[in-house]
Amino acid sequence: PVLPVLAYACIRLAHLSHDAFGDSRAATRLYKLAADIDPMPSAVAYHGIGTSLEASLDYYNCDGDRQRRSWEEVMEEAVEAYREARKWSGGRSRGDVLFHLAVALERLGEVEESEQIMETLRRGESNLSSLVDSWGYVRWHTRRTEPSA
Repeated sequence: PVLPVLAYACIRLAHLSHDAFGDSRAATRLYKLAADIDPMPSAVAYHGIGTSLEASLDYYNCDGDRQRRSWEEVMEEAVEAYREARKWSGGRSRGDVLFHLAVALERLGEVEESEQIMETLRRGESNLSSLVDSWGYVRWHTRRTEPSA
């Protein structure tokens, strides 16, 4: 009974680290710790790993004493975290996880899988369909990529 409570505390601290303090690297460590120690890991922990990894991309790609990892390595780890979040969501497809997964896949060039997920979201909840449409708009204007139909 203690480990799930400790995992929950790590998730809360990770959320504060990322959203309040802007320290995505600390958040990544805490979300990973939560996922590792909880016997039944939360989808929230894995989703947090993905979002905080993506927020840390500049850190991983700069010079100096910092760890140097390729952009693709970090994004692939984020995609794997989103897939784990999807797996641990208990059969309920969380739209925010699916959206982040689709965007990360597109960034890695896996456009076909990304488009399938986006189409699923577009046909689903109205708040998510608006988000998907907005992403298509941003994508078209920043990359001149045709939005998916």
